[in-house]
Amino acid sequence: MTRPPAETALEGMVEELRRHTDLHDPLVRAQLSSLRAVLHLRRYEHASCAQERTELLTSARDCARTSATSIAYALGETAPVEAPR
Repeated sequence: MTRPPAETALEGMVEELRRHTDLHDPLVRAQLSSLRAVLHLRRYEHASCAQERTELLTSARDCARTSATSIAYALGETAPVEAPR
């Protein structure tokens, strides 16, 4: 199955950021995690079964939590951030 152009573009952005940026920078990690969350949600739109949709939502939620934690770390926070449910 051919992927939608938006999904392909997001995958390319994630790969380019991963390859050409400082992954130790918490704001870069936050940006990557946010893009991955959007990518999982795009895939969710086209998922064919309930199990796949559940896995994609869980992955998107985990990426959003990672992004929020990375931003908090960049701001000097030390406690992990809980994503809203």
